[in-house]
Amino acid sequence: VFSDQYFYGLRMYNTEDVKVRGNKVKTTGSSSYAFTFGDIDEFEISGNETNGGNYGLYMDGANKTGAPVRSLLVNNMFIGDKYGIYFKSSKNFNIYHNSVFGTDRGIHMEGNFNKNFDMVNNIVSTDLGEAIHTTHVPSNALYDYNVYYTNSSGNAFEFGSNSYSTLNSWKTAVTGINDSSLFGDPVFQAADDLRINLGTIA
Repeated sequence: VFSDQYFYGLRMYNTEDVKVRGNKVKTTGSSSYAFTFGDIDEFEISGNETNGGNYGLYMDGANKTGAPVRSLLVNNMFIGDKYGIYFKSSKNFNIYHNSVFGTDRGIHMEGNFNKNFDMVNNIVSTDLGEAIHTTHVPSNALYDYNVYYTNSSGNAFEFGSNSYSTLNSWKTAVTGINDSSLFGDPVFQAADDLRINLGTIA
């Protein structure tokens, strides 16, 4: 358990073959990062619960060097007062069974090197912005069996210059993904607990 760190809960750069499992992290600074990883290759991040002032998870340059080994981001809860997850120039990983909440955005992807990932069976929720926002359209990306939600009246999803107000409009524009995904409030148990109540959409 990491508690009351002001800025970084856990920070790793230039690492390979890393396993980060079963940690609980809560940072206190308004601009803080619960998990920060830079230039990390061949990783497994699983079973963690994070809550950060800015980001629940910040990842820059994942698997951008070395062999294109599929890494794992599995069974985590990521909470950020800004973004639940921030990806930059990250690729070759599977995003499975995570619950993500960011006040401004659920997931934000920066740059044109985010690619080669499967995002399956996750909950991605936000209050103010898009459930998913990317500055460029990721290539070789699969999305399915996810639950998405935004409490905003604006767009629910943005991919580069393409904006979608609903999940159905995204599915219509980009076929072959999200066939089994849903849109709706997952009804988390609490603001700092992304487990869900029985009988909700998730």
